[in-house]
Amino acid sequence: MFQRATKCLNLHRCLSGREVWFWQKCRLSPYHQRADAANKFAETGGYELTEQSEMLPNLNLALQTRCLQNLNPLAAAKTFHQKLLNEKRVWFLEQSA
Repeated sequence: MFQRATKCLNLHRCLSGREVWFWQKCRLSPYHQRADAANKFAETGGYELTEQSEMLPNLNLALQTRCLQNLNPLAAAKTFHQKLLNEKRVWFLEQSA
């Protein structure tokens, strides 16, 4: 992990930020604070890199990443909105079944 990112994580820990996201290697990387295992994650200020946000567990990070990589902000917003509507529709149909 980069030294600057580690400093940011330490700052967020001091501010009681439970989750922090970084843009690393062309993707969103969520880090969640692990107060119970701070020694295990000492290098990252007590934060563990996770695959999925724990504060927003239903957020599609792959979709978010694809939209953030789109150079056209309007197209990115339209894609994100349309995919969210599709996911909501699928969820509603699953709940109705």
